[in-house]
Amino acid sequence: MKNEFEELSTQEKELIRQHRAEEARKAQAVAFRLKAIRVAAEYEQWLQDNGRGDSYSTFANEFGYDDPQRNLIHECVVRIRDAATIS
Repeated sequence: MKNEFEELSTQEKELIRQHRAEEARKAQAVAFRLKAIRVAAEYEQWLQDNGRGDSYSTFANEFGYDDPQRNLIHECVVRIRDAATIS
């Protein structure tokens, strides 16, 4: 019995590749979002425990967040904290 996928056209194979790439992109976006939320919660607790205010310097140096995406994560953390603040 011949594998049915061997009979796919080039266009059909490309559609499958595109679908897989989109699914991988979605999974990466979810993973990043969960990471940002987790870091925001940890950072908020650290700020409260240490009586500190937020700044990039505090995030990087005192809280000690070291990651290649540190700038982007801090931007997300700021947005999460802003969204969770009741005025």
